[in-house]
Amino acid sequence: MNFSIFFLSQVYQIHSSPLLSPAEGYTTPFDSSFSVFSCRFSYHSQSLLKLYSRTNIFTQNSIFKGFLKSPIVLKSAEKIFNNEIYSQKRFKIKSGDLKVNQCLFENNNAKKGGGLHSEKATVNITNSIFTSNNATFGGGLYIEKSDKAYFSNILIYNNTAEYIGGMFLDGNEENVNHFSQIHFLNASQNSAKEWTGGIRFDHGGGELKNSVIAFNMAETCGGIFDQAWKPSKRYILHSLFINNSAFFRCGSFCAFHIMHQSEFDSCVFSNNYCERNSYSLYIESIDSTITIKNCMFSDEEKKEIEFRFDGSKFLLVEGNKFSIKNIDNAEYKQPEIPKPNLSKSQE
Repeated sequence: MNFSIFFLSQVYQIHSSPLLSPAEGYTTPFDSSFSVFSCRFSYHSQSLLKLYSRTNIFTQNSIFKGFLKSPIVLKSAEKIFNNEIYSQKRFKIKSGDLKVNQCLFENNNAKKGGGLHSEKATVNITNSIFTSNNATFGGGLYIEKSDKAYFSNILIYNNTAEYIGGMFLDGNEENVNHFSQIHFLNASQNSAKEWTGGIRFDHGGGELKNSVIAFNMAETCGGIFDQAWKPSKRYILHSLFINNSAFFRCGSFCAFHIMHQSEFDSCVFSNNYCERNSYSLYIESIDSTITIKNCMFSDEEKKEIEFRFDGSKFLLVEGNKFSIKNIDNAEYKQPEIPKPNLSKSQE
């Protein structure tokens, strides 16, 4: 047992610890940083790090398990400084940086982001696992109003929520420049009671590459729900969409907002299902375009892709194939998704 952490958690009962307390009343004109290396935290009733000031957080080789609130919460918000220097002046706190590398977030619970919740932060998450977490919104993680987001080698597995079982990712605004870069992500077996089993994208476009979206389910939209619109654009390359299911608005990918634009290149859609709408790709609104090239679908075109309103369209360019029944043996190389290296010695 780590007695230093135990005593620190007890201090929180009588005094605000800078590590374990929710520092909502703490403001500073200076930047601050927290680093957590090679640690294991289990079964806490509060967030481990919950910070609102100019804060940089870096975690590596650590495990977060059994929290009743998101283990890490990083927010940027307006605060009022009441002292001799700043008297009743309102300031916008500068956004922070959140870096997570080779960490495990498991069996945690929260209202937003079962494993992790950040707001107005630049996010860099690599070589990490989010599994068996639960939340009202964003079972695995909830990233909102982020300036930039980078994900690489991430497993989001078996998380649950009322809305957005796996991950919520939201930028600040629609922009022609890429807001997010997501490579080697495996989002599998996540579920939501209402909307979006796997991933929801909000403001801002970006790239999803060499990834697997599989066995996610929800009442509305099983795999990915995309809310971005022009001038933002989503690029999805060399990725697999397998066995995602929903009752409404597509089993695999739903383009929801007006003026949506995305492109799928060299992707495989296999055994996705939706009771009321198309199995794999669905356009909900008007003036939207999805471009598809070099993609393979396990069922016929009229079942796999669908748009709701005239004015939206699918652009089918070279190399697309439908009704590939034996898709596992088709001419397509499945991307290898490496798993994070979390050995017992690193716990």
